Amino acid sequence: MKKHFQFLSVLATIFHILAIIGGVVALLASLFTLVMAIAGGQVWNIFGVDANTGFFGGLLAAFLEVLTGIFFALILYGYGELINLLLALEENTYKTAQLLEKASQSNPE
Repeated sequence: MKKHFQFLSVLATIFHILAIIGGVVALLASLFTLVMAIAGGQVWNIFGVDANTGFFGGLLAAFLEVLTGIFFALILYGYGELINLLLALEENTYKTAQLLEKASQSNPE
């Protein structure tokens, strides 16, 4: 059977890959922010923030980076899964229509 909507299948795969890459990048960025927060006052003086405020701000920023990164990665992965779900629904509907057509032709009334 010929597959329909091949581009949507590719698009779902692209969404899955982007979700994984986005999640990894978010984790690495939050790890970098956490290291900057722990590094000390010199790093935060560049941004015009004192060391104590910079430490807690860095911890908060790292936590928010992880939270939003995972959230958007889940959203992207969910879009990919939604496309796969709709493709499976279309395929099952197509097969059911073919089966019903075949059954009505073999059993004329």
